[in-house]
Amino acid sequence: MSQPGCCPFVLSGDAVTLDDCIVQRELVKVRKAGYAVDDEEGELAVHCVAVPVMQNGRFAAALSVAGAASQLPLDTIDEIARELRATALAISAPADRP
Repeated sequence: MSQPGCCPFVLSGDAVTLDDCIVQRELVKVRKAGYAVDDEEGELAVHCVAVPVMQNGRFAAALSVAGAASQLPLDTIDEIARELRATALAISAPADRP
C-alpha cells in the first residue's frame, strides 16, 4: 500500500492515509496534544498511544502503550497519555523538565 516517493515501508490497515495534507494536519494535532494515537492504522483492532522522551531539547525516544481496541478504548487514551507524559518527564534530562 506504499506510494512511490512517499513511504519507504509498507503500511497496512484500512485507516492508513498517505495523503500529505492529511498527514501534515495530523502532525500539527500531535504536536499540540503532546502525544500520538494509532487508531487501527497499523493493525486492525489495535490502539496505541505514544509520547516523546526528550533529552537536551531533542527527541531521544518514545514511550508507548498498545493493546487490543477492546481493552484500550479511545475514551481512555487521554488518561493513558497523561500517565505516559509524566513518566517521560521523569526520565527526561533535567533541562527538559518544567
